[in-house]
Order: sequence, then structure tokens, then C-alpha cells
Amino acid sequence: WWSLWLFIGLFILTLGGELIANDKPLVLSFKNELYFPVFKRYTEQQFGGQLPFQADYRSDYVQKLIEQDGGWMLFPPIPFSDDTPNYELTRPA
Repeated sequence: WWSLWLFIGLFILTLGGELIANDKPLVLSFKNELYFPVFKRYTEQQFGGQLPFQADYRSDYVQKLIEQDGGWMLFPPIPFSDDTPNYELTRPA
């Protein structure tokens, strides 16, 4: 029985995986409004950008767009997703 309870506990823990490791902010403030990108997709245009695609919150351009009006972003403890590219590599992985 203890293995079943261990499995159930680990399964419940994985349900909150998006809140532990994600490349999108949990909460962001832009022009005195709160947004929740971890639950809903927002385009770069909604933050004053030019592209009609999902915002890349780790890019310097999007961060400046949000912070120029006093906005802020709260990222999860691990600010990377399973498919987040690392643009700072000096050689191929």
C-alpha cells in the first residue's frame, strides 16, 4: 500500500509542474493590470510590440516593453521549460 500512496503523492506533485518550472511568468503587471501568462497566451502586440505571436518573456525586447511602464514579472523558481533554447551557448550542445 505504501507504494500506491507514494505514487499518488508524486502524481499530485507533478500537477503543479508548470508552477515550478516554466519559461513564462506566473504573474506580470503591465499598465496597472495583472496578466497570468502561465494560464493564458498573450501576444507581443498586447504589450506594445510588433509581432502578433506569443510573447517571448525571456527576450530583452519584451522585458523592456513591460518594464518601461513600471511593469514587473514574477517567474517560477526554475525559469526554464523543457524546450527553452539557450542562446548564450558558445558552442553546439
